[in-house]
Amino acid sequence: MDAIALQEPGTVLEASELPLNPDGSVYHLAMHPDQLADRVFVVGDPGRVQRVSARFDAVEHRVSNREFVCHTGRLGDRSFSV
Repeated sequence: MDAIALQEPGTVLEASELPLNPDGSVYHLAMHPDQLADRVFVVGDPGRVQRVSARFDAVEHRVSNREFVCHTGRLGDRSFSV
């Protein structure tokens, strides 16, 4: 399966398209941009996030906000978010 780009790299989104919290984190995820890897697995069920991130060599960020769960970590020399 090939990766898809939802936006061209460097695209600046309108404020209405990407709401932010006062601390600069993304509203729905409560994550800062530097906490999100370039490679993202979307698992559908928040309960699967832990199952996937358990395979990482190290988990650097664990965030849970509302119904959203995201873990970012490393597998070998690559960063992934789930």
